[in-house]
Amino acid sequence: MKRVLLRTIRALLPLIIVAAAAFAAVTMIMNRPPVETLTPVIEPPGVRVHEVSLQDASLSVTSQGTVQPRTESQLVPEIAGRVTWVAPSFAEGGFFEAGDVLVEIDPFDYEQALVGARSQLAQARLRLAQEEAEAEVAQREWNTLGSGDPRELALRKPQLEDARASVAAAEAAVERATRDLQRAEIVAPYAGRVRTKNVDIGQYVRVGDALATVYAVDVAEIRLPLPDDELAYLDLPLSYRGVQQQVRPLVTLHATFAGETHAWDGLIVRTESEIDSVSRMVHAIAEVPDPYAPGPNPNRPPLAVGMYVEAEINGRTARDVAVLPRQALRGRDQVLVVTPDDRLSFRTIAVLRTSTESVIVRSGLQAGELVVISPLDTPTDGMRVQLADADPGLLERRAAAAAAPPSQAAAPAAQRIDAPASQVGAPAATAASDVPIEPAAARRAEAAPGAPPVPAEPAAAVRPGAARAVAATEQAPPGAPGGEATTAGRADQPQWLASLLAERRPAAENLRSRPPRTRPAPENPRSRPPRTRPVPENLRSRPPRTRPAPARPARRPPDAEPVSRPAATVAAAPRRPAPRTPDAAPANVVAVASFASLNRATGDAELGPALSRAVAARLASSDGIAVSENESDATYVVRGGLQQVGPLVRVTARIVDTANGAVLHAAKIDGSTADRPALEADVAAAVIEHLTASLGSTASAPGGMAAGATTPSALAVLPFDDLSAGSASALDVELGSVIAEAIAERLSTLAAVAVVTPGDEAAWAVGGGIQRIGTMVRVTARLTDVRSGAVVTAVKVDGTVEALADLQSRVAAVMTESVREALAGESVARSGPATDPATRRREGRRS
Repeated sequence: MKRVLLRTIRALLPLIIVAAAAFAAVTMIMNRPPVETLTPVIEPPGVRVHEVSLQDASLSVTSQGTVQPRTESQLVPEIAGRVTWVAPSFAEGGFFEAGDVLVEIDPFDYEQALVGARSQLAQARLRLAQEEAEAEVAQREWNTLGSGDPRELALRKPQLEDARASVAAAEAAVERATRDLQRAEIVAPYAGRVRTKNVDIGQYVRVGDALATVYAVDVAEIRLPLPDDELAYLDLPLSYRGVQQQVRPLVTLHATFAGETHAWDGLIVRTESEIDSVSRMVHAIAEVPDPYAPGPNPNRPPLAVGMYVEAEINGRTARDVAVLPRQALRGRDQVLVVTPDDRLSFRTIAVLRTSTESVIVRSGLQAGELVVISPLDTPTDGMRVQLADADPGLLERRAAAAAAPPSQAAAPAAQRIDAPASQVGAPAATAASDVPIEPAAARRAEAAPGAPPVPAEPAAAVRPGAARAVAATEQAPPGAPGGEATTAGRADQPQWLASLLAERRPAAENLRSRPPRTRPAPENPRSRPPRTRPVPENLRSRPPRTRPAPARPARRPPDAEPVSRPAATVAAAPRRPAPRTPDAAPANVVAVASFASLNRATGDAELGPALSRAVAARLASSDGIAVSENESDATYVVRGGLQQVGPLVRVTARIVDTANGAVLHAAKIDGSTADRPALEADVAAAVIEHLTASLGSTASAPGGMAAGATTPSALAVLPFDDLSAGSASALDVELGSVIAEAIAERLSTLAAVAVVTPGDEAAWAVGGGIQRIGTMVRVTARLTDVRSGAVVTAVKVDGTVEALADLQSRVAAVMTESVREALAGESVARSGPATDPATRRREGRRS
């Protein structure tokens, strides 16, 4: 019985312990004290602020230059002789006054010459007195004995005139000898200083020898270069013709001498006659009167010639602008503003000018706003802050504004929300005109009235990234998604090129699995039927195109977006048209597209549309040709491009067959924008001439080809990629498009080639890349078999951007020869084994 009881106790004891523990736990939980929840306290960061106040700010421009004399001369003797005396001040650095004798030349020879001249004068006067007496006697004798009119010789008048002339010559000789004697003393022409000394006592000098170089000390000049963007802040004397009195801005010069900085005051008196062709800077001339006079500071040195100085030119005054510390600017055009509820707000401002110490804001801020000037690690819009080291008066004003009635406190906020963009947020383009800039002439009594106003400042209203986004949105086609921006110019890979490569890539990938080409056994050429080039697989299933007359259905739906193709890829000279179906009747309907500009920068935007209108008007007046505005309804399309270098223009016009995209004819016309009517007439005449030739050639045989002609191989010229790392071309043209234009034009001379657009089916493709290092250019061109994806030929041609025409010609010549060899090799491969050694070499090189 005890054993049973012990077993029962042993079995129930653990359960009792567990139940007791559970009871104790529940009791403790039920009787636990309440837990106090503490809310974390976030301390806003302290910031230092600057209170905005609208004021008038004086603009100044800094520059630097070297002191130089206004007047500098070389002392040159007018007589020859030996130097017998020099003045004590005649030394390098010596000062002299106007009229001081600096050098004396031995006067002995000139004193003797003066004595001889005076002797000759006395003899001439004696002879004159004798002739006058004899002439008086002759007159008296004639009056007594003669009759009638006497001759002049009888009255001795010629002898009297000769004596008088001798006296005059002798007097001139005396005066010349006197002046030569006076010239023995070299006299200073002005008060100045000796820069260099070339002679000394005992040295013999000749007429024209340089004795010394001296300069005047009345005025010193400083040549100050000024960049173009700083001229808007100054009233410079721009030297207008016929204007005498002009504005002379004040300038303060600073120079460090013996470890101490000194200042001089001067005026901007004129600008130089030309703008520097290298630096594109305007040079202003500052004058400082009496630079060697002592100043108020006895330790200030004279403004000596050759001293390097820094100049601060007083400019115009900007009205109602905000001047902020430089550290308040975040990025290029943003500041952090503390709102009335002590939160941060990013604000875009219009910066008028920045310096190392301050920023002048013309719009985007209002008086009384607080701008953060202390650095913050990661500020966010709406983050709460607290003011540190704030002025007690500022805190009182903010407390008074916070205690104002809600209606009054809400008014400024509503005003800020409804304010134009020039006051809050991003400044608009008109914000530049909201800040009046007073010329310095209005602040000076001696300034001339009617000084030229400051040009309007360009408004930097949108950040560069936003501007590019807006431009991309405006240029996007209607069907493009909103987040996809169109590319202007050369992208990494054009869309049409990507689609072409995507279509051809399967053929290239399956190249290894394709069976090898076999050549048929040679046969008698007379019994062999005419061969045609094999049609690609993607063209065999395409039904033949027919073109009813006079109109044909559109090649694409009317609501489809037109595919834009670079003009450079379709440029070619006269070439054969692609074959047409025998039952197609040609319809002479022509569409004229706008001529595209190949220049990088925006040139004459109206030139391309003007040329298109001129060509369309000329075609409309021609017999047998109808002009259509829609390319899908046209038989031919006239496209082209233009390149501008200054006033010179080269226009490339092409006639494209819309049935197969082949370029039938191309022409190049050179002209000038100075005579636009003549250029338009030349382009229209060239298009009419080549279009007439195209219509005649297509009508010469059924299907638009001469009888017995073989089908030309379709070849596409792809744009050359620019592989340079951000370098800019020395010419204002797209090098890739220009090189492609030249290659397409040269290939058009091959009768066995039809150049087509990259979007059409092509058996061959020419492409490559361009690398630029400075002015050096390396062009890598490749000829690719589109059917197999194999590169047949690859060449490299080096040149310079200055000799772009020669580079185009060499690249086009090399690629034309490569295409000719490739076509010849293909023809031999079709006809049989190659027996020509040159052909075997080409086949080996391609393999």
